[in-house]
Amino acid sequence: MIEPKIEALLETVDNQYTLVVLSARRARQIVDFYAKLGMALPSEEKPMQPLLETSVHGVKPLTVSLREVEQQRVGWERPTEAEESFK
Repeated sequence: MIEPKIEALLETVDNQYTLVVLSARRARQIVDFYAKLGMALPSEEKPMQPLLETSVHGVKPLTVSLREVEQQRVGWERPTEAEESFK
């Protein structure tokens, strides 16, 4: 069985395209976090760490991002210009 289920994910976003963009962008942030983990960067330059409370060791970044979307730990907002262009 594939987890998280697509039906549960689509309840948190408005369509499947938003889900793809949101989860891919968040997965890239997670990869960036682990790539820069050992670097001595100022706190404002450090990428955001995974938001899940459980251990995510060995789990792929896309799966982590989809679980974050399912648990509504990652938000999204559509710019007003984009909403007006759909009308």
